Amino acid sequence: MKKPIIGLTAAYDQEKQTFRLGTEYFRSVQAAGGLPLLLPITPNETLWQPYLANIDGFIFTGGCDITPKFYGAQTQPLCGETQDFRDSFELSLLKAALAHNKPVLAICRGHQLVNVAFGGTLYQDLPTEKPSAIVHRQPEPYETPTHDVMLDASSPLARLLGNRIRVNSFHHQAIADLGNGLVAVGYSEDGLIEAVLSPETPMLLSVQWHPERLYQTENSARALFEQLVHWASGQVKP
Repeated sequence: MKKPIIGLTAAYDQEKQTFRLGTEYFRSVQAAGGLPLLLPITPNETLWQPYLANIDGFIFTGGCDITPKFYGAQTQPLCGETQDFRDSFELSLLKAALAHNKPVLAICRGHQLVNVAFGGTLYQDLPTEKPSAIVHRQPEPYETPTHDVMLDASSPLARLLGNRIRVNSFHHQAIADLGNGLVAVGYSEDGLIEAVLSPETPMLLSVQWHPERLYQTENSARALFEQLVHWASGQVKP
């Protein structure tokens, strides 16, 4: 069987003027049976539209903060680095991918991007806006799970991963108001939304943690990539 091509969004290093992405993303896709392909930030829609015809599934990756103007907010002092051009590109690509029924796995920043694309908002800095005993920005090693996520037992995600899983966590932003049409199906013990699904776009998996750093040790992390590749191979049912 032909291996599906999985497009991964790239981060951009302003100082070095290079596109980059951690090797764990590529290894996770390869381990699940897919062919990873790095997608450069391409604001010109006529240039990135061919992605939709040639790529079987997409991963929206981690990275810098999302510019608050995209969810109708003013930038607060503790909001981190933002890149409007990356936000514009990824929001357009995400909406187009879902409209074309392409499977999508969204991770960390990608999870937040999904919420913004559906009209939701973000906490710009969790420690000041939603203080918690849970450390959501853990120190290295990032391959170590540090807190639990409880999944709605009736959800497809719980059937895939289990009702309670251990995850890693390194983010200072998160979903605040949930986007229209999204359903929160995973929470940390402090009530933070850690996973969402969309009944209208069933081949969307969106999680706040970083499964690419856990795929070697955690079954739940491997299952996310395997499900994406399964869908991208044309096998819609889990």
